Amino acid sequence: ITGMDMTVGFTFKAEGTTLTGTHSVNGTDTAIKNGKIDGKNISFTVALDMGGTETKIEHKGVVSADQIKMTYDMAGQPGEIILKRAK
Repeated sequence: ITGMDMTVGFTFKAEGTTLTGTHSVNGTDTAIKNGKIDGKNISFTVALDMGGTETKIEHKGVVSADQIKMTYDMAGQPGEIILKRAK
C-alpha cells in the first residue's frame, strides 16, 4: 500500500484441493478463508479488521518452484505481490 511500511507474511497448508493457513501483517495473524487449489493456481480471501470495519481481500496466485506470483483486490484497489519461501 502506497505510503505504508508493512511486513506481510503467509503460511499455507495444502490438503487436496483445499488451501488453509494464515496471513500475517505486522505480527497479527488472520486465517485465510475459502482457499482453493486448482493445479498451480490458488485463490483465497483474507478478512482484515481495519479500525472496526471488515475489509475482504481477494487473492489469486500461480505457484512455481521458488515463488508465488499473486494478484489481490482490496476494496476495489488491485495490486500484485510476489511471495518467496522463507529461508
